[in-house]
Amino acid sequence: CKSCHNKETRGKVYDKWDEMAHARAFETLATPEAIELGKKVGIKEPQKSDDCLKCHLTEKRVKKEQLHRKFKVNKGVQCETCHGPGSEHVKTRLKEAKANKVEPGTLREIPELEMILPDEMLCRSCHNEESPSFVKFDFDERLGKIRHLHPKREKPRVFAPKKKDAKKADAVKKDE
Repeated sequence: CKSCHNKETRGKVYDKWDEMAHARAFETLATPEAIELGKKVGIKEPQKSDDCLKCHLTEKRVKKEQLHRKFKVNKGVQCETCHGPGSEHVKTRLKEAKANKVEPGTLREIPELEMILPDEMLCRSCHNEESPSFVKFDFDERLGKIRHLHPKREKPRVFAPKKKDAKKADAVKKDE
């Protein structure tokens, strides 16, 4: 992802991610606070617990065969967690660039199935009451904190929850 998504014309998205808490999600499991929280729920070593790693490491949420050979394990919540494997995206973009001369920094829409555009339910798959450190989760507020936009885009491309999931999201918001 970094080779294309860290260019100035694309908003230096990789650097933005690298400064976020998601990039250090695995490291946080080694903090005294995380170890203490782990003890309270019967987890001796959070960095070795699948209960913790399922949300703190991308490699635990994505099939191994979908990870690129240069994928850096233990780097926290990486691009693939929210956007899926980038292989189709790369293949499509390279093919498109070869067929059409596309100016660097051109804003293009992502065709369906090229990659995942996250929605609130995806975020809530980790940011929920299962986490011993869970605090109120406001999707719009959090989206503002993790925003990493193409410089020509005004707002993030995320999907509203699917109809059946929208009821769940509304119920969770009411509980908060």
